[in-house]
Amino acid sequence: MNLTSERLIYTQVTLAEKENYMRWYTDDVVMKYITGAGLNKEQAEARFAKSLDTNQTYPNMGFYTVKHQESGEFIGIAKFTYLDEEQTQIEVGYGMMPEHWGQGYATEMLRCLMTHAQSFPQTKELIGIVNPENNASVKVLTKQGFSLYRATFGEQPAEYYKFEL
Repeated sequence: MNLTSERLIYTQVTLAEKENYMRWYTDDVVMKYITGAGLNKEQAEARFAKSLDTNQTYPNMGFYTVKHQESGEFIGIAKFTYLDEEQTQIEVGYGMMPEHWGQGYATEMLRCLMTHAQSFPQTKELIGIVNPENNASVKVLTKQGFSLYRATFGEQPAEYYKFEL
């Protein structure tokens, strides 16, 4: 299923998008707040395979390649997946290649995912999970009405932000 927003088009990740996906997941700057560093080829391929499996299992959600509507340029990846078996929580995620930071794409991506969530009546909450040091992502979530409800610490600290539908 494809989604669109003001400037962007979102298509479920397919084999045809492997090159863009691999570039995104192996980029140290992109992955700084996700895994701490870019993934190696094997790790990135495993994540890509998992994304394909998720998209096949859930045809109206999953992992999306995000491109500019007019130029077709690869902007980044969006995530829209269930967090619980009851399907009452959906994790929303967004990430851009560094050259696209600071242009409002994260906010546009999140708003698109929030709108898409309206077509899932059983879903009660959207969850954004971020590294607490990623101030830009925290700001995107809170400006859209998400509120902090949980934090974890350790090797990969995370803050969980919730938006009630």
